[in-house]
Amino acid sequence: MLIERALRANRKIRMAFVGAGGKTTAMFQLARQLRPPVIVITTTHLTIAQIALADAHFVVESQSNLSAHDIGKRIVLITGPRSDDNKYSCPGNEFLHRILAIVE
Repeated sequence: MLIERALRANRKIRMAFVGAGGKTTAMFQLARQLRPPVIVITTTHLTIAQIALADAHFVVESQSNLSAHDIGKRIVLITGPRSDDNKYSCPGNEFLHRILAIVE
């Protein structure tokens, strides 16, 4: 069964994955099953290899110029800046609200 069907995912879905192991894989597998555009945001730390699972990656560090045009028809990952250990984290709350305003 497809994850999309099992979770009854639709266009306006907002979903959180929690647990120990498999979150990133499940998140991107579901994203590939949904009709684009799909925006993926993580609260965990993603490695550079995991970043490659998205079609496009935007890092928001200060005022973001992200627009609906940037999102396009693909899977877009939005993260905060890269840390000293080469991992990317969640953008701040102000950006989450801005991103939601763009896609709604």
